Amino acid sequence: MLVSFALLVYAYVITYCVGAFAWALLKKFFAIEIEGDLNPAILPIIGISFISVVIAIYHFFFPIDWVVHVFFIAFIFSKPSTLVFLLKSIGSNLKENWLIFGVLLLGAILSIVSRPGSGDIADYHLQAIKWAENYPNIPGLGNFNRPLANNNWWFNFQSFIGFSWLGVKSVYVGNALFFFVAFSWFYFSRVLSKAHQWMRLLFGTFIILSFKTAFIGAVTPDFEVTLTIYLLLDLFIFWWFEPKNRAAYFLLIVLICCWILTVKATAISFGMLALPGLWEYLKNKQFKTPIKVIGLASIFILPWLIGNVIISGYLLYPFHQINLFHFDWKIPEYMLKWETFSIKNWGKISGQDVYITSQLRMQEWLPIWFLKLDLLNRLLILLFVLSTPILWVFGLKRKELIWPIIFIQSGFLLLFLNGPHPRFLFGYMVSSIAMVLYLMAPLIKFEIPKLALIYLAGLFAFYLGFKTVQSGNLQAGMIHPISYPQNHLPTIQLGSIKPIVTTIGGSCWDQFPCTYYLIDSVGMRTQNIEDGFRVKE
Repeated sequence: MLVSFALLVYAYVITYCVGAFAWALLKKFFAIEIEGDLNPAILPIIGISFISVVIAIYHFFFPIDWVVHVFFIAFIFSKPSTLVFLLKSIGSNLKENWLIFGVLLLGAILSIVSRPGSGDIADYHLQAIKWAENYPNIPGLGNFNRPLANNNWWFNFQSFIGFSWLGVKSVYVGNALFFFVAFSWFYFSRVLSKAHQWMRLLFGTFIILSFKTAFIGAVTPDFEVTLTIYLLLDLFIFWWFEPKNRAAYFLLIVLICCWILTVKATAISFGMLALPGLWEYLKNKQFKTPIKVIGLASIFILPWLIGNVIISGYLLYPFHQINLFHFDWKIPEYMLKWETFSIKNWGKISGQDVYITSQLRMQEWLPIWFLKLDLLNRLLILLFVLSTPILWVFGLKRKELIWPIIFIQSGFLLLFLNGPHPRFLFGYMVSSIAMVLYLMAPLIKFEIPKLALIYLAGLFAFYLGFKTVQSGNLQAGMIHPISYPQNHLPTIQLGSIKPIVTTIGGSCWDQFPCTYYLIDSVGMRTQNIEDGFRVKE
C-alpha cells in the first residue's frame, strides 16, 4: 500500500504541475482569455497529454527511465514561484476536501493492492509496459508478440510512473490516477444547470462503480477511453453554453482528442466533438486558430505514426490497406488481414471459433451474445435501446444535444459492427442514458446531492477492503502489492535471447520477455535485441 500511495501522490503532483505549465503555454500560444477560472481538476489530464508526447519522442531512442523524470522536474522548477503557488493550491484543495479525496485515494489504492486483471492484462498489457521499461521502440516488435504492434502511449505513461529503474516491480498507478482526476472534475467543477447536474450524476456513479471491476487497479487503456467519452461530452456542454470561453473549451476538446487517439485508434471518432468548434472558426473566416490546431495535433499524431511504423511497419495497425513502407521488419500482410477478421468476430460469441462465428447472421449471433453478458451489461444494452428513440424524437429539439447524440450513436454503431465487446461499448451506452437524464431533468421533482457519490465510493472502498483482507492481499501488500502469478512457462532460443512462449490463452503476466502470439518464422534482425524482429522469408 505504501508504494502504491507514494507513486500515486507523485503521479498526481507531477501531472498537475506539468498540466498547469502546459496550459499556461497553450493559452499564450492560442491567445485565449478565460472568464473565470478553469477548474484545476482538469490540469493532470493536460499534464498526462504533454508528458506522453515527450515520453514517446524519448522512447524512440531510449527505454523510459529516470532521465524523463529529471526533465520534467527541471521543467516545473524553472519557475519556482509558480511551482510554490501550485503546490500550495494542491495542499489547500486536499486540506479543504480531505474526506472526499481520502475515500477516493483509499479505494484506488485498494484496487491496486487487490492485483486484479486477466485476459489482455495478463497476456500482453504488462508485457507492453515491460518492453517500454527495458528497451527503446523495437522495430518489428509486433512480429514477436502480435498485440504489441499496437502503439499505445498509455503503456508508455504507465512505465513512466512505474519507477522500475528504482527497483519497483510492476506497480502501475495510471488507471487509479485517471479515475481520481476524472471523478474530481465531475465533482468539483461547476454545474451549469439541473440537466447538467443529472448527466454528471450518472457519469460519477459509473466512475465509482469501476471499483467493482478490474479497471482502476489494472493497466488496461479501455478505462481511460471510457472516461474520456464522459469528459468530452461534459466539455462540449461547457463549450455550448459559455460563448466567452468557447476558445478554451474547444482547445481542451482538441487536446484530449489528440491524446486519446494515441491510446486507442478507434477513438478517432472522438474528434467529432471538436468539429462544431472548428466549423465555427472556418465559418467566421478565422483561419489562424485552425492552423494552430493542426500544429498542435501534429505534435501528437506524427510521433504516434512514427511509432506505429517502427513496431509494425505500417502507419496504422491493423489497416493493411495503408501500405507505404517496405522495411524488413514489417508484419506480414496476412497477419493484418487475420487481425481485422478476428477483431470483427471474436466479440460476438466469446470462446467460439471466429471462423464459425463469421458464418452466422446477426439474428443468429445476437441473442447468444446478449445472453452471455453479465446482468449490468444486459441492463445497459436494454436501456441504450430504449434511450435511442427517445433521444432521436425528443433530444433533437435541444440544439446542444444534437451533435452529442450523433457522436454517441455513431460511435456505438462503429464498434458494435466491428467486434461488439461490451467494454468497448460501455462508455457509449452510459452516455446515451446520461443524455436521456439530461433531457428529462425538468420532469424530475427531486434532487440527489452529489455527496451521495462519496457515500457510494465509501461503500465500495469498504467492500474492496473486505475482499483484500479476505484474500490476504492487504496483509501481504502493506508495503508493496503481492507479485503477479509466476507460472512455470517454456522458453525457446530466439537468436541471442531465450523468451518465454506460452500457448494462446496462457498468461505471461509480467514475466519478461514473454509472448503468446509469436508469428511463424520470426527471428531477430541481428544479434542485438534493439535492432528488432523480422519474419524470415
